[in-house]
Amino acid sequence: MWLPITVDPQAMHPYLLAGVGRLKKDVSPASAAADTTRILFNAATETPEIISRKAPPPAGAGLKTIVTPMKEYIVGKIERPLMVLQIAVAFVLLIACANVANLLLSRATKRTQEISVRLALGAAPGRIIRQLLTESLLLAMFGAALGVTIAWWSLRAVTRLFGQGIPRIEEAGISGNVLLATLAATFLTGLLFGSIPAIRTYVLGFKSGLNDAQRSIAGFANRRLNASLVVVQLALSLVLLIGASLMLKSFQRLMAIKPGFETENVLTMIVPVSPNKGKETEALQFYKKLLENLKTVPGIRTAAITSNIPFSGFAGSDGHIVEGHEPKGDEAPQARMTVVSPGYFRSMGISLLQGRDFQDTDLDGAPLAALIDQTIAHQYFPNGDAIGKRIRTGDPEWYTIIGVVSNVKEQSLAEEFDPHIYFSYEQVGFAYGAGRDQRRMYLVVNTDNPSGIVPSIRESIRMVDQDVPMYSVNTMNEVINKKLDSQRLINFLLTTFSVIALLLAAIGTYGVMSLFVSSRAAEFAIRGALGATPRSLLNSVLKQGLWLAGLGTILGLAGSWALTRAIATQLFGVSTTDATIFIGTAITLIIVTVIASYSPARRAARTDPAVVLLNS
Repeated sequence: MWLPITVDPQAMHPYLLAGVGRLKKDVSPASAAADTTRILFNAATETPEIISRKAPPPAGAGLKTIVTPMKEYIVGKIERPLMVLQIAVAFVLLIACANVANLLLSRATKRTQEISVRLALGAAPGRIIRQLLTESLLLAMFGAALGVTIAWWSLRAVTRLFGQGIPRIEEAGISGNVLLATLAATFLTGLLFGSIPAIRTYVLGFKSGLNDAQRSIAGFANRRLNASLVVVQLALSLVLLIGASLMLKSFQRLMAIKPGFETENVLTMIVPVSPNKGKETEALQFYKKLLENLKTVPGIRTAAITSNIPFSGFAGSDGHIVEGHEPKGDEAPQARMTVVSPGYFRSMGISLLQGRDFQDTDLDGAPLAALIDQTIAHQYFPNGDAIGKRIRTGDPEWYTIIGVVSNVKEQSLAEEFDPHIYFSYEQVGFAYGAGRDQRRMYLVVNTDNPSGIVPSIRESIRMVDQDVPMYSVNTMNEVINKKLDSQRLINFLLTTFSVIALLLAAIGTYGVMSLFVSSRAAEFAIRGALGATPRSLLNSVLKQGLWLAGLGTILGLAGSWALTRAIATQLFGVSTTDATIFIGTAITLIIVTVIASYSPARRAARTDPAVVLLNS
C-alpha cells in the first residue's frame, strides 16, 4: 500500500525522510551528495520551519545528505564474504575433480589390455578418447543430478535457519539460470577430471605391447601423476582449513566483545502511534501513559521508550557542535542521535558515569538537556568537566550537557564506538525516529522473564489505545544475533566446505597409497623374502604418505599466505598469518594423511611373500 506524504511540521519532522533518485549518466554518488546537500541547506535557509520552528540553521549546522547506491543499501557488506564462499566452492570442486581423476587413473591401469586389443583391431585413437570422455561426462551428469537435489533441500534449510542473514535470500531458488549454470559446470567438470585419465588410458593401452621395462616406466609415470593430484588436493584443503579456522577464531573474538548494554534481560518492541493522534503532543502523551501503566506490571523492573535501539539497522545521525569547539569549515562532525525517556539507561543496562539521567521535569519549555557518551566526553572534555557545557545539532538551540554515559556499539561489534548524543523525548519528540514516518518508538523493558511478560505488555498498550499494535518483539540478544546471522552462515558453510575438502583429500590419499601398495606388491614380497621386517615395510609406505603430506602442506601454506588476504577485511582481532592456526591446521592435515595412509601401509606390512610370488 502506498500513501501520499503529508508534510505537516506540527506532526512530524519531514527532513529525516528518505529520498530515492536516479542519477544522470557519469554522475557519481559523491557528486550527487554535494548537490543535494547544497539544495537542502538552501531550502532550510529560505524555509527555516522545515528544520526548526524558531530560527534558520546557522552555518556549520551539519546539514547534509547521504547518497548510497541501491545495490550497496540492499547488499551491504555481504558481497565480499559471498565471494569468499564462491572461492571455497571452486576449491571443493577442484578437489573433487582431482579425486575422481585419481580414481579414473587407477582404473586406467586395469583397462590397458582392453585398449590394446581395440587398437590392434583398428580402433582410431580419437574414437577411444571420445568414449572415455563420454564415460566421464555421464559420471558428471549423475553427480550433477544428485547435487541439484541436495542443493534444493539445503537451500530450504539455509533460508529457514538464516533467513535474515543474507539480503534477498528468500528470492534464491533453483531457477532455469541456475540449472543452465549447473549444466555448464557439469560439462566443464567432466572434461576437467576426464581428459587426463582418458589420455593416460589410451597411452597405457598403446604401450601395453611394449617390453616390461617400458611398461614399468609407464606405470611409474602413472603413479607420479596420481601423487601429484593428491598433493594438489592436500594443498587446496589446507587453504580452506586455514581460511575457515581464521573466520571461526575471528567470530569467537567478536562474540567476546561487550556491546555496552545488557542483552539477556532486555526486551524490545516497536509501538507506533495511532493515526488519530495527529498532533505530536497527543502522540507523546500516549507513550507517557503507557510507561505509567507498565510501572504496575509485575515482573518489569524498568521500562522506557527510545527512538532507536542498537543493531536495529536504523540510527539517526546529525552533525553536532560543542560550544567552544566550533569546526573551522561548514562540515560538523557526525554523531548518533537518540531520543529517550527517563529510565532508558537503567532499562538497557547502560552505565551512567557522570551527572544525572533525564527526569520527568525535563519537559518541553524547560531548559534543553542532553547526555553524551564517553567518546564525545573524552574528545572535547578530557579533564572530565563536561557537565554544564553546551552542545547543539542542526537545530540552532543549545542543549546543556547533564550527564555522561558509557559507550555503546551501534551497528557492528567489530567497529569502533560511534559518538552518541541523547535527548529527552518530551523536548525533542519524534526527531531521529526509528521509522520513515517518524511516528513510532521502541519500547524497552528490563525483566527476568522476557517471553512471559509479552501478554502483560500487550494488555497495557490496549488499556491506553486499543488500535495500537506492537511488533518486532525481540530481546537485545536476539537483535544482535540477527545482525550476525550472515557471518554465522558464512562460517558454517566455509567450515562445512573445509571438512568436505579434508575428507576428499583423505580419500584421495587412501586411494593413491592403496594403488602404491598394490603396484609394488611384488617388490614388497621380495623384500620380505630377503628378511625385511613388517615394521620396515609399514614405515616405507608411511614415509611415502608423509612425503605427499609435506609437499601438500608447503604448497598449502604458501597458497594460504596469499589467499587469506582476500578475507583480511572479514577478520576481527585475528592476523591473516596467525601462527597458531597455520601450525595447527598443518599438523591436522599431516595427521589425517598419516591415518589415511596407515591401512595401505598395514596391508603392505602383512604381505605374504609366498602367495604374492606364486601368483605373479
